[in-house]
Amino acid sequence: MPLNKNAFASLIHAVIDIGSNSVRLVIYRVVNGAFFPIHNEKVLAGLGENVSETGKLSADGAILALGAIKRFKILLDAWRIRSYDAIATAAVRYASDGNQFIDAIRRNTGLHVRIISGEDEGRLSALGVLYGSVHAHGFMGDLGGSSLELAALDKDQNLPKESWPLGPLAMGELSAAKILSKTHDATLEIINKYLRQSKVLQSANTKEFHLVGGAWRTLAIVHMTIRNYPIHILQNYSISGQDALEITTFLASQSRKSIEKIPGISARRAETLPYASLLLKSIIECAGVEQLIFSAYGLREGVLFERFSAKSSFANPLMASALAVGAKTKMEKEFSVAMNIWLQNIVNFATENLGLELDEELLLAACYLANIGKDLHPDHRARLAYDLVLQGPYPSASHEERLYLARIIAIRYGAKADELAQYPHSNMLDENRIFHANLIGSAMRLASAICAGEGSFVEKRLKTLAEILGKQVEVQ
Repeated sequence: MPLNKNAFASLIHAVIDIGSNSVRLVIYRVVNGAFFPIHNEKVLAGLGENVSETGKLSADGAILALGAIKRFKILLDAWRIRSYDAIATAAVRYASDGNQFIDAIRRNTGLHVRIISGEDEGRLSALGVLYGSVHAHGFMGDLGGSSLELAALDKDQNLPKESWPLGPLAMGELSAAKILSKTHDATLEIINKYLRQSKVLQSANTKEFHLVGGAWRTLAIVHMTIRNYPIHILQNYSISGQDALEITTFLASQSRKSIEKIPGISARRAETLPYASLLLKSIIECAGVEQLIFSAYGLREGVLFERFSAKSSFANPLMASALAVGAKTKMEKEFSVAMNIWLQNIVNFATENLGLELDEELLLAACYLANIGKDLHPDHRARLAYDLVLQGPYPSASHEERLYLARIIAIRYGAKADELAQYPHSNMLDENRIFHANLIGSAMRLASAICAGEGSFVEKRLKTLAEILGKQVEVQ
């Protein structure tokens, strides 16, 4: 893969997201189309509190939000950041005084805020989901404070996108955890009234559902806790439709106090989780969802993607991120490309003689990450590099792919099979993936010795690779 001369240019871009519950500032480092948050903060202003009853923004919330945005502008000026997007969503969109609030922001800070439509919010959230999972299909839902956006996942953006007033703030008292058991039927009737009108649920492939939003991410955390799931990464965490029905039925019937006892659940999330569970259960039943995939990427990443039109990154954000994280210097970039070329001989041999099918894109991503442990303590390098790769900010990578890449890099740094077997995630890869990772990791370890001219290490590592391939070594 040739390196474009502009492939490693980076810039700083900020997104200010004015939502119904919170106002948030996220500052990103943008490298080769990959987005890395370097500053992330929010203020729980509650702009959308009671907007469904009064038709206006919360007065107290507007004061809090404006104060936060003033401070955000001071931060942007201090960091000399001129590249930004500022967007306002459902609460400002619904409120009769929404435009006045945006004018006040402009007068006080000079920031230009765009009020996005419900359809546009769905479109941008869908772009964010596709950035985080390029092979995603089906449809996505983004549950915010005041609205639920639904969109069919379509890279050409031709399928339906829509917004419904089904956020907890829009539902008012009907969504309150303390009385949901009493208002269950009335709440469900309103939910189903809107879902029955949804063109997305009628026209999209609804077997696969991608979920965005804090309340639904909290549900995923609960599910992980119940399963004792060893990888604490929400992006691309997946559960079956049947499992989702079971946990949503359970959570929708729980009190706030009961939910607060679950580790990792805040009091604020405990208040909205029963309603979010009831809404999700209704969507699953209405659409016949078979698989649910949780996304940490949504509206803000969609805004970024549209801003930078990173078409190559859309094709493979995993590759863009691995390149940005693992190959930061000119020497590392050239080494990664050279290693990938050298490994093709091993790949060709394994394909022709062992019938293996190795993923070329994952192989290149592994090469970009090959030097990620160079600055780590040598006594702990393999395990630390394993954790760095497993937990890294790689959009689009499934949990299995993360484990596969982590195993390759751990072996590249000398980890042994019996050591890897002790890791809590070791049983999550099948035998084929383990063999592939062992092969590539050992080949990379050999390549690094050849490049460094490490004498006797070359023969030793060559023998290790030969054993995996079932061959004998003859050094001349």
